[in-house]
Amino acid sequence: MKKGILGIVIVAVVAVGAFVALKVVKSRTAGVEGPSGVERPVTEALSSYSGVAIADVVPSDVVVFLSARNTRSTWDLIKNSNFWQQASSLKIWESAQLGMGLKNFKDQFKTNMGFDLTEENVLGLFGQDLSIALLGSKEGLANPQLLLMAKTDPKVDIQGKMSALVEKVKPTVTVEEVEYNGQKISRLRNPNVPGPEFNYAIIGDIFALTIGVDDTGIRKVADLVSKKSMEALGSSTQYKDAVGALKIRGDLRGIIFVNMSKIVDLIKAMPAPEGTPKGFTEGLEQTLGTIKSVAAAVGFDRGMLVKLFFVKNQEVAAASPQGQLLTGWDSLPKETQSLKYLPEDSLLLTVSNSIDFMKIWDVWQKNLETQNADQAKAILDGLASFEKDSGVQIKQDILSWLDDEVCFSITNVDMSGLFPFPHLVFLAKVKDGGKALEGMQKIADYAVHKSAPEGVSAPAGQTAGLSENTEGDTALLSSPQPTPSPSLLGQIKVSEEEYNGVNIHFLEVQLPYQTLNPSYALVNNFLVIGINKDSVKHVIDVSKGTSKAVTEDSAFRSTTADFSPKVNQVAFLNMEKTLQVVIDITNWANNLQKGRGEAGAQTDQIIQENVIPFLESLRVFKSIAVEAVNENHGIKETMYVQMEDLKKK
Repeated sequence: MKKGILGIVIVAVVAVGAFVALKVVKSRTAGVEGPSGVERPVTEALSSYSGVAIADVVPSDVVVFLSARNTRSTWDLIKNSNFWQQASSLKIWESAQLGMGLKNFKDQFKTNMGFDLTEENVLGLFGQDLSIALLGSKEGLANPQLLLMAKTDPKVDIQGKMSALVEKVKPTVTVEEVEYNGQKISRLRNPNVPGPEFNYAIIGDIFALTIGVDDTGIRKVADLVSKKSMEALGSSTQYKDAVGALKIRGDLRGIIFVNMSKIVDLIKAMPAPEGTPKGFTEGLEQTLGTIKSVAAAVGFDRGMLVKLFFVKNQEVAAASPQGQLLTGWDSLPKETQSLKYLPEDSLLLTVSNSIDFMKIWDVWQKNLETQNADQAKAILDGLASFEKDSGVQIKQDILSWLDDEVCFSITNVDMSGLFPFPHLVFLAKVKDGGKALEGMQKIADYAVHKSAPEGVSAPAGQTAGLSENTEGDTALLSSPQPTPSPSLLGQIKVSEEEYNGVNIHFLEVQLPYQTLNPSYALVNNFLVIGINKDSVKHVIDVSKGTSKAVTEDSAFRSTTADFSPKVNQVAFLNMEKTLQVVIDITNWANNLQKGRGEAGAQTDQIIQENVIPFLESLRVFKSIAVEAVNENHGIKETMYVQMEDLKKK
C-alpha cells in the first residue's frame, strides 16, 4: 500500500516537472535547437534546509528519496502556460465530473480535518522545496514509514495552521505531544481504528511529517539538524556514487535516489502476495540485487532533461545467473550503424548495439531452471518440440549469425488502405549473410508447410524460390520436411523480387480483404525484416542514398543534439508525427460508426468534443529521445523531451 502511494507521488512529481518547461522554454521552436548551457554536478545545484544540503538532513537508511525544488514557482509556471489554460478547459474533465469530484474531496477534507485545500494553503506548506523519503521504523522495514519534509515559508504561519487542524480532529483522534532532545513532536492517531499514526514537528525551517508506526524519521532528522548525528544520506557511499555521477544542464528541478539493496530488504521483510509462483520472490531479489542504487535528476534546458545513473553491484552480478545478463554493461559504447538505414519519417525507433545473443540464450535457460525447475521443463520441452517440428535449430540457425546490434522501428502508418497499416521494420546486424539467409529460409519453409492443408504438400517450387542464389539449398530441400497442418490464414505463398539491386524475399499471406507480405532482405551487413515489402524497400532506398535517413530529420537531430557520439542504446519517438497518426486513426474509427444512428451520433460527439481536443493538447510534446551509455561502474541514461507551449486560442 505504502509503496503504491509512493510510486504515485514520484510519477506525479516527475509529470508536473515536465510541464514546467512550458514556460521555461516559452521561446522554444520545435526542431531548431537542442539543449544548451554547461553541465554541472547535480550536488552543486541542490537547495538546502537549515543552511545545509538536503541530503545532509535526511537519514542515511532511506529506501527511496525524492526531492522537488521550488514547487510554488513550478505551479506558477504550469498554470500560466497556454497549455494549462487550454487543457484545463477541455470538456473531457466536465464529462468525467472531475471538477465536482475534486470539490467534494476538498469539502470533506475541510469538514473532517479543518484544513481548506486552497492553492495558497497548500503552497504555504509545500511551496518551497519538498522532499519525500521511504525509510524503516523501530520495527525495521517490516513496517516502513513515509517521511515528508518541506522547507517552510517564513511568511506563512505553519504552526498556526497545524494547530487549527489538530483542534479540528481532536474529537476523533488522540493527540499527544512528546519532547525529544528539546524538540516538540506532535502525534495524532485514532485509537479505535488500526492504522498508521501521524507525527509532525517544525525543526528550524523544516516542516517534517511521518506516516507510520512511530516517529523514528522525525527524531533522526532532528538529530541531523542539531549535529547530534552524522548518519546522513549525503554521507553514504551509495548516495555519493549514484548522485555524484549525475551532471545536468539548465535549471535543476528535482532528484530521485533509490537504494536497491534496501528495496531487496523491503521485499524480504514483507510477505509475498498469495499465489506468487515458487522461486519468483528469490529470483526477483537476485535480479534487483545486481544493482546497488539508482539516481535521477530532472532539469530544464530548452526542454525537459532527465539524467539517470544505475550503479552496478559487481559482486552480486558476478555470482548470480541474473547478473550474467548484465554483462552488456561491460560493453564499450560505440557508434550505431542501423540508424543510417532508417527512413527520415520514422515515427519511433529503438537501437541496442551491445547484445551477446548466444550468452543471453544460455544464461536465460540456466536462470529459468534456477528459479522454477517445473516451469523451466515445460518451456524448454516446448522449445525442443518446436525445433523438431520446424527443423529450425535456434542456436545454429538463428543465434549463430546474429551480431551485437538490433533495431526496431515503425517507419510510418499507411492510411490509404482498408484499415491503418503500420510499417514495422526490424534490422539485425549479421556476422554471416549467407547463414542469415539460410536461417530465414528455414523459417519461411516452416511457415509454408504449416499453412498447407493437412495431408497436402507445399506446391512445387514454393520453397526453392527462396534460395536460388544461396549455398546449402540442396541439403535443405532434401532434408525431411515437417508435417503440414491446417492454417486459419490459408496457404502461404513465397515469392522473390529484385528491388534496386537487392533481392527481397516475401511471404504472401491471404487475408479476407488484403494480402500481408512479411519480407526480408540482406542490406549490406544487416538483415532487414519488414511487415511488408514497402517497409523493406524504404530501408533499401535509404541505403542507396535515394531517400534521407532519420539522422537527417530535424526533430531527431535537435532532440539528440546533446547525446554522446558513442552509445550502447538509443530510442526516439517523434511525438508530433505520432500524435497526428493517432488523431487520423481516431477519425478513421469514428467514420466507421457514424451510420449507427443515435449511438453513433453520441460517440461522434464524444470524440469530437473530448477525445480529439485532448489529443490536440498533447501537441505540447514534440519529440522524445533516450540514450544509454556504459561507464566504469554503471550505466548512464539521458532522456530529453522537446516541448513547445501551445499557441493562444
